[in-house]
Amino acid sequence: HHGPSIRVLTVNQHYRNHNIRATVAALLAPGADLILIQELSPAMAALLKDLSWLYPYQRLFPANNPYGMGLLSRYPVQDAHILTAIGSMEANLLCGETQLTVLNVHLRAPRFGHRPMHTMTPLAFLWRMHRYDTRLRDWQLAQILRQIDAIDGPLIVAGDWNLVEYERWYRLLAERLCDVYRATARGFGHTFPNTGRYGGAGALLRLDAIWVRAPLQPRKARVLYRTGGSDHGMVCADIGISSR
Repeated sequence: HHGPSIRVLTVNQHYRNHNIRATVAALLAPGADLILIQELSPAMAALLKDLSWLYPYQRLFPANNPYGMGLLSRYPVQDAHILTAIGSMEANLLCGETQLTVLNVHLRAPRFGHRPMHTMTPLAFLWRMHRYDTRLRDWQLAQILRQIDAIDGPLIVAGDWNLVEYERWYRLLAERLCDVYRATARGFGHTFPNTGRYGGAGALLRLDAIWVRAPLQPRKARVLYRTGGSDHGMVCADIGISSR
């Protein structure tokens, strides 16, 4: 692979994370140029601000609920704003001579009756798969597809999609963008639920993904499971940058 590239990392931090220092260490380990965080808590945001010597360009929107978001960048961030209702944070970066748009997304998890997903055993989770309610997430996805269609030029869209590959929304995304993990890596790439042990063997679903649009080129992707107190694996991807 020739030419410049950007290394992107995405993780759902888990806003009730009780081991955020280990999560910060995990974020730093891959040497990413751009880090996208979902469920960003105020405590995590305070730690990240101390990394300004390494990531001088930060846009942090923490919250005491699952809807905080943020990014850390080695490249200048020209502007950034968050659209909490649709679970999207949009930013513009200048990578050398290439201006690109980044969307950090966190869609609402489908509802399983009255029990939240993280309280279920794997067997109970699979038993209820056919009963889940995706209406709010689907509305958000429709808005994000419109957002993608309205953006010109190089585009990276990454985060916690709460979406799996057999759903029609995945096909609609694939008509517009390239799934970096699926294009470059082997294996399931499951990211949730992550215990941090056994190399992600307990993970059942690939909820977290990084997508790009030409002229950006997918080069490499992997899932990292040592994420401190997060219940998600991190996705790390190398993306080729070309202005043509």
